[in-house]
Amino acid sequence: LLAQADEAYGLARRVSTGRSGRLRVGFHASMIFRGLCEAVLELEQDEPQIELDLLEISSQDQVDALVSGRLDVGFAHTMLVPQTLASVTVYSEPFVACIPADHSLARAQKLTLPMLRHEDFILFSRTASPGYFDRIVSLCVEAGFTPEVRYTVRQWLTVVSMVGRGMGVAIVPQCLATTGIAGALFRPLGDVTAVSTIQCMWPHEHQTPVVHRLVEYARRRFVASKPLV
Repeated sequence: LLAQADEAYGLARRVSTGRSGRLRVGFHASMIFRGLCEAVLELEQDEPQIELDLLEISSQDQVDALVSGRLDVGFAHTMLVPQTLASVTVYSEPFVACIPADHSLARAQKLTLPMLRHEDFILFSRTASPGYFDRIVSLCVEAGFTPEVRYTVRQWLTVVSMVGRGMGVAIVPQCLATTGIAGALFRPLGDVTAVSTIQCMWPHEHQTPVVHRLVEYARRRFVASKPLV
């Protein structure tokens, strides 16, 4: 009985300090290129009593799942965080232009949005990520034109792959320049100061130590990609 009591006390202490527990963690696919795998491996090595269930979910679906209690923590592209969720920005990076390698602008080292006014755009679906969709459209409008949205898809890798196949251009977070997809070039946008951010979100009532421990690892590991050259 004493041994069982001591074990129970140890478990309770690990839970109270964020060193034990189970978390259902939602993530956007682009997190793979932002250090998510490294953060998870580091956490699992340092804290083997913490169990993580990783679920790839679109940004809007993450918000819905967090509100309904189907997720404990989410990492998503969104600036629209409901009042029932707590959040912290763990990652911020510039937007860049993604163009086909054989595009007439391929030799330019830096682009501006007006240079893309006559192009077909490939955007992330508004249903999956309304914040990103609206941000890109508003940036183009501020630059003096309404983008011709030719295709909308639900995965970042699909966006870049379609650009690499010559199906259009896109405005994407800089981290996607590390995907290595053939046929796609990435160029800085000299007239765009807006940034893409990742929010770590969780329900207010679930502000547990293990959640904050995961956030600590995320903020340490999710660093910006190397500057484009």
